[in-house]
Amino acid sequence: MKPWLKILIILAVLPCRVFSNVDNFEGKIKILKEGVYDTIQLVISVKGDAVRIDEVNRHNAVQLSYLINLKHETIVMVSHCNKVYTEVVVRPAANDLSSDVEFIRTQNTMVFNGDRCVQWRVRDRARNTELTYWVVPGKYNFMKPLVDILSRSDTPLSILGYFPMNGGYLPMLTVERTIFRKIRATATVVDIKSQKLLDDIFAIPLGFRECRS
Repeated sequence: MKPWLKILIILAVLPCRVFSNVDNFEGKIKILKEGVYDTIQLVISVKGDAVRIDEVNRHNAVQLSYLINLKHETIVMVSHCNKVYTEVVVRPAANDLSSDVEFIRTQNTMVFNGDRCVQWRVRDRARNTELTYWVVPGKYNFMKPLVDILSRSDTPLSILGYFPMNGGYLPMLTVERTIFRKIRATATVVDIKSQKLLDDIFAIPLGFRECRS
């Protein structure tokens, strides 16, 4: 069990009502994730307890989609080029907290894309990692259950698995560094659009076959 997962057990004791995204944000959030060797454009679509994360290539074509059910804590990965889908393993929740993980809610602020953001930091001594989140408040209640699921699975947005105590907040900019301050990865929100979404986009496309490992 990875030590940094243990911080998220706090979320498990909160009332189930807090985990609902009904009557809150519905729409799309575009994120640019940059690592040492690659850059990925991601689009998060949210409607109620349904979330879809699309990997988009430089030609603006969707390569992979992750269909996430927040209520049932399931993830299905869809490959559009191969027309197949498979279930992603979501590991069990941790049952204890780690003294190696430190959460710091700072008073530092920054204006990012017109929004005044507050700085949160998470240090994981076991992994020699520090993450900085520049966050804004809003009706982003889907973030709490989404982060919990992402932290227990392997997806392009697992960097958000550290995001702590996040009821209603959205990280506009995430920076992961080593203890030597070298940047490992960043995730930047480049667009947020509230809009009504069709239920169809959260379903496995017709004609796609299941691929079992």
